[in-house]
Amino acid sequence: MYLINTSLNFIKTITLLLVCIFLIYLSANNEKDFFKMKENASQGNVLAQLNLGNLYYYGKGITQDYKQAAMWYQKAAEQGDVDAQLNLGDMYYDGKGVTQDYKKAAMWYKKPAEQGDVDAQFKLASAYMLNETPTARWYLRGQAAMWYTKAAEQGDLSAQRILGIMYASDKSIIQDHKQAAKWWLKAAKQGDVNAQFNLGDMYYEGKGVLQSKKKSYIWNTIAAANGHEIAATKRDEVAESLSPRGLEEAQEETAKLYETINNK
Repeated sequence: MYLINTSLNFIKTITLLLVCIFLIYLSANNEKDFFKMKENASQGNVLAQLNLGNLYYYGKGITQDYKQAAMWYQKAAEQGDVDAQLNLGDMYYDGKGVTQDYKKAAMWYKKPAEQGDVDAQFKLASAYMLNETPTARWYLRGQAAMWYTKAAEQGDLSAQRILGIMYASDKSIIQDHKQAAKWWLKAAKQGDVNAQFNLGDMYYEGKGVLQSKKKSYIWNTIAAANGHEIAATKRDEVAESLSPRGLEEAQEETAKLYETINNK
């Protein structure tokens, strides 16, 4: 028994030693790779600059440093790298490693947005919305609406929902209930619960759409099934205005539409 225990302890010791040697080897190679990447980045290699920015941003194998990340992203962004431009825009938007600046965020988002990047289009619109320059406020809102529209046309759910809000607002220079209903319908069909509830209200009131208590019931029921508490109350209110046959038809249509939306 003593010999067996001694042998097992010896094997464990050797195994631990080999693991330590392996980890030291990996660490040395990672360090070598890092310095090689930094050298390449310093020489203008755009991919190395982007990757170095990522390493500093996420703290992978090195101490996390947002300032260094922003510096290397900017070098890559200035060479036209779309990912670096988007990442640098994010840093100005969030104020990480740089002073928060929505104008500069918009500047960097605009480059990939103009190339059709839907994420950049949405973020550019959001940066315009948050830019509070008093003399350009309405111009910036118009720019935001334009870029939200570009993102929404590519199927971005959040952009569709926000466009609905912008068009529905009585404080907006672009108020248009038909457009609000159009974009909320697209978002609702993608499963956005707030758009579903808002659409139910529009059908109930006949704003931007032909008034339809049946369609109001349908969308409020779907919104309620997806967790919208007020929609459940509205659904019951609308149900009282429907005939028994009308309610039965609405329930049948609701079941089909709900399955279509939630099984995408």
